[in-house]
This record gives sequence, C-alpha cells and structure tokens, in this order.
Amino acid sequence: MRYAFILNSAATLGIALSFFASCESSKTVNYVAANAAHDQEVHVEIPQDSWEPIFFREIDRRTTLAKLLRLRSMVLANGDLEARFWVDASYFGMDGIIVRRSSGIWSGTYIHGFSRKPDFKQYDDQLQQPRSGWDKAWQRLTEAGLLTLPDASKVGCKVGGKDGIVFVFETNVNRTYRTYMYNDPAYAQCNEAKQMLNIISIINQEFGLQWPTTK
Repeated sequence: MRYAFILNSAATLGIALSFFASCESSKTVNYVAANAAHDQEVHVEIPQDSWEPIFFREIDRRTTLAKLLRLRSMVLANGDLEARFWVDASYFGMDGIIVRRSSGIWSGTYIHGFSRKPDFKQYDDQLQQPRSGWDKAWQRLTEAGLLTLPDASKVGCKVGGKDGIVFVFETNVNRTYRTYMYNDPAYAQCNEAKQMLNIISIINQEFGLQWPTTK
C-alpha cells in the first residue's frame, strides 16, 4: 500500500506571508543565562531501555544537520516550550516535526526524511500553521496525553518486529525533558498505544500530514 509522506503541496504553497512576518525564525530560541541557578536546570526523564541509544543516534544526526541542539540539553526561558515528533518507517527514512513557543511566539519546522527515491535529499522546511491555530492545537495534544504518556517499555506495550513504524516523541516543557517510544501502536493492545494513535491523528489533522501507523 502506498503512503504519501510529504505535506500536501497546496498547503505548503499556501503558507501565508503574514505567518512568516509574525513568527521568529523557527530556530530562534531563548535560553537562560549560562550561570543559571540550580533550580533552572532541566529535569531529564529518559527510559532505561535499549531503543533509546539506538534511535537517538539517528535523531541526533538529523538535529545536527538541521543545526539544532539536543532538546534534552536545552534550558528554555520561562514560558517557552518545545516538542519534537519523530517517526521512523524503516527503509523509508525518518520524518520529524518540531513545534516551539519562544517569547509567546509559535513556530514549527518540518524535517523531511521519507522517500522511496534513492537520490532524495533530506531538508528542513517551515511548518504550516496548524488548522486549529497554535494554542488550540497544543491544547489538543496535551489533553490527549502528550506530556504524560509513559514509555511503552514501562507499561509492557512493546510490539516485536524490526521493520515496523516507530514513533519517538520528545518534550521540553516547564524545565522537564521527557522522551518515549511506541512501535507499531496500531497493533498494540494497551490503552497507552490508543492514546499514542490519538496524538498521531491530531498531528496529521493539524499539520496536513499523512504519517502512517501501519505499513
């Protein structure tokens, strides 16, 4: 079955000039001072599971190409936040989107990675404004459990197989960094996998994506 892994071309071309004018660069982030107090450090929650070092080798490679810092090492200013959503479809490659709020201004980056073509060049692009608006889209994601969902390994919700579709999410909100992974959530039986599918559905709806959940 064929999947479309890029943004709808009409949506991409239709990004309004006013959106660019109202947003800062998607890679402009406010940081606290280097000599910040201890209570300004980031609390890091990383699952002690084998998937984490394996998948973050590729995630770190893509963030380096996009000239981004590792999210887990970023100390954001008060009120700022960032979330990174990654999907790995085996030999198709890794796709990602980055959502950021800095000084009250929302922005997003689409890190393209999916393609069947061997000469496809990965690139980054401005992410279109979500269909419901930034604040409402973020509310939908958080209400669906984006900031509280546990790693699949914590709830015994991992699905076997090497060629499935893997979703890795990262969040840095309120000085807390979290990451978790679900592979082939459409085939998992736990309630947490159903939550994950709901979050993926919201991402697809809001940003005009067609990220698959099955191959």
